[in-house]
Order: sequence, then C-alpha cells, then structure tokens
Amino acid sequence: MESDPFVWSCDSGLGTGAIALITIVATPSTLDRVCTALSNRPSPRIGSIAHRSFLDIDDGLFMRASSNMMLMAPHGGIAVRHKFVAALTALGGTQSEMAASEVELRSRWPEANEMVEACMLETLSHCQGRIAVEQLLKQPALWRSAKASDGLDHHDQSLRWLVSMPTVVITGPANAGKSTLINALAGRAVSLVSNIPGTTRDHVGTIVDLAGIHAAVVDLPGERGDADAIETQASRIAEEVIERAALIVAVHAPGQQPCRHRACAQSTAQTLSVQLQADRPSVDSKEFASDYCISALTGAGMIDFVTAVKDALVPPAALHATTPWRFHPLLKSWRDRQSPTIE
Repeated sequence: MESDPFVWSCDSGLGTGAIALITIVATPSTLDRVCTALSNRPSPRIGSIAHRSFLDIDDGLFMRASSNMMLMAPHGGIAVRHKFVAALTALGGTQSEMAASEVELRSRWPEANEMVEACMLETLSHCQGRIAVEQLLKQPALWRSAKASDGLDHHDQSLRWLVSMPTVVITGPANAGKSTLINALAGRAVSLVSNIPGTTRDHVGTIVDLAGIHAAVVDLPGERGDADAIETQASRIAEEVIERAALIVAVHAPGQQPCRHRACAQSTAQTLSVQLQADRPSVDSKEFASDYCISALTGAGMIDFVTAVKDALVPPAALHATTPWRFHPLLKSWRDRQSPTIE
C-alpha cells in the first residue's frame, strides 16, 4: 500500500551525541503509522509524552504536540542517526532543513508554494487594514526578485505598525474637544461629550481606520489642577498608555495653552500638535503654531489630519519601497539560509 509522504526535521543533536530532537509533520494517520513502525506502538495522545524504545537500538521520548505534529527525543549518537534517517526515509519521509517552527508553519498553510507565502498567509490571517493587506500581497514577488545583498532592515521598523496595531494617544487640557475628535474618527459615539471639564475621567479607546491603517486611538482624560482622587488614579493609568504609544496627538482649543500629559515628556513617540474647534468664530489657526487646525464637528481639515497621522505611523517612502519587508519573525532565519539569492 502506498504511504502518505511526510516531512521531518532535526533541530539538534542527531549524529553528534547527547539528545536529539526530531520533529515530524504529517496527517494524524501517518503519524500513527510512523510511530508504530519506530516503536511498535501508536502515537501518544495529543499533549502527552511517552517513553518508548526506538528501532530496537535506543529509547527516548515521543511527544504529540498537535494532531499533525510529533516530536521525538532519542539519543544523538552516530549509529542512532543512521537508523533514524534510513527508517524515516523508508517510511516516506523527507528531511527538511527548516526548524520545527518553520515546518509547523508550512503544515498550517499547505497551499503555500514557498516559505514567504506561508508567512504571508499566516500574517494575513490576523492583520487588519487595507494597506497591510496590499503590502503583504506584494511580498512574495519582492522576496523572489531580491538579492541576498539587498538590505532588509531599512523599512522594517516603519512597516511594523501594519501588522502590530499601533496606539495613538490623544492628549490635551480638559474641555479641549478630545472626546468629540475620537467620536469623529470612530464615526460613532465612543466617548461622552460635555462642556464640563473632567467629564472623561478614564481613558477611552477604540479601533479606527486611519486612511487604510488600523490603530487603537485612545482619548486620555484632560488634566486639571483640582483633580479628585479618581481623576488622579486615571492619570496614573494614562501614563501606562502613553508608554506604549506609537504617536501622540497633542490637542488644544482656541484660547487654551497647549499642554500634554506630563508623561509625554518621557515618551519617544512622535507628536502632532492640533488645534481643535476650528468652526468657532474668530479662530486664529496660528495662535500657538499648531501643525493642524481642524473641526471634528464640521469635518474641516479632518482629511489632511487623518492622512498626516497615517504618514506619521507608516511613512509613504516605506510603502513604496521595492525591497522586501521582513514582516514575519521566521523570515530572518529563512533568508539567512538562502544564497546567492533569496529565492
């Protein structure tokens, strides 16, 4: 009877002494067949470990990691190596140079023709945003055409926010209009709007599509000199949000002195200065030399502002780059093994 093929890799030790770690990726029935052939017993249950004899020459551990993945840990001597290679080959196995994590990734995406396609499909399964999808779909062709000497680090940091959702913090004095702004960005009521300073007493956040890039936008409570105990505690929590911010939007209303949360002074995130309430009469957009003067109520200036936020998170030069993007952690080790081209 024809056997189903499978892939196996040796992640350490086989043929060099000590303990070897062998990973097999196959269908559940093939794993049972291979395990029975090697140890005269079927594969352990998923999540369990069994101590068994191997090929009448050694003993060690069988570990069933998942329905289609099994790990074996025999001793790593030369005689054991010869036996294992011969047995796995005879059973229909193909040795892979990939590490176990790469083998498992390829097994999850069998439709992928190459490693970079498997990484692309894996990343597409959890990323959000139109631009992220567009950039990921371009990557297989860019990786195939790239040379090993091409640098890959230049835009990696700039593009990271496409697959790891950034946090954009809106901060400013109380009653500046922060809640109205986040509601306008979200297209729905997210934060309570009031003329009473201190209405927002804790940070409010929502996921927003910023011209094709998804971000977690957080409206921090405005700081007041006479803040009560609840507001003071909320301010401490806000400091933790600022620490992980990718971008800070510092806002103020006409007649207000621009001010940011005190924790912003220690942040390395880029800052955009924005004057809100541009719809109010006699607003001087140059009063405090803000980067933008907008009205979240009427929409005036909002398109330019959203575009500026998107460009601050992911610069246009990075989006138009013709060199490959190392968007998945496995791509670095995979690329290092490719020579003289990445293909």
